[in-house]
Amino acid sequence: MAGLQPTSFEVESRMVAKSVISRNYHKTSIIINIKDDSTTLSLVVDGNTRFSSTIAIGNNNIRENLLKTDPSAYDANGNIAERILINHASANNETFDALLNLFSILKDEIRKFNDYLISKASDKRSFLSDKIDQIVICGKSSILPGLTNYINQSFNTEVVLANVWINTADLENHIPSLKFQDSLGFAGPIGLVVNSIKNIKHA
Repeated sequence: MAGLQPTSFEVESRMVAKSVISRNYHKTSIIINIKDDSTTLSLVVDGNTRFSSTIAIGNNNIRENLLKTDPSAYDANGNIAERILINHASANNETFDALLNLFSILKDEIRKFNDYLISKASDKRSFLSDKIDQIVICGKSSILPGLTNYINQSFNTEVVLANVWINTADLENHIPSLKFQDSLGFAGPIGLVVNSIKNIKHA
């Protein structure tokens, strides 16, 4: 209806990896991409997405759980309230207790990835490492206080919020106008830009 003619299609998990994994990072990562109705976990080795899995929990579930215990958990623009982000201790403890079940499901899914890596490590033909070197979380709900700490305590690895500009912008010299919380929801589209630029340079 828009009159656009597609020339190619890309897999979302691959494009997210191109956005949040540095070109210079060659170790093993798991990306957790929290979308509206689902969350995708991807195993990325040396910048290449090896496989992904999806669970039916996303931003909408998180929003529903938060609003049940704290009606002011979101601002007028649909973003998680600033008071929770800045000082979550001032929020109702029930707000975070309501999310523990969702966090636990994410943890169990990561553990499946971890167990798979360990099982493959004994196979000399396998390209996979026997450990996860970092876990990168993106999606607007990834900024929830307590999420990165919860996963970090469950696995002996680095857990970070994504920098979606890591392959496109030098943040020391230029700060994009898009707020950090909002940028976390644009990893896929930004990855498409990164991929398109790469293809143009190689054309």
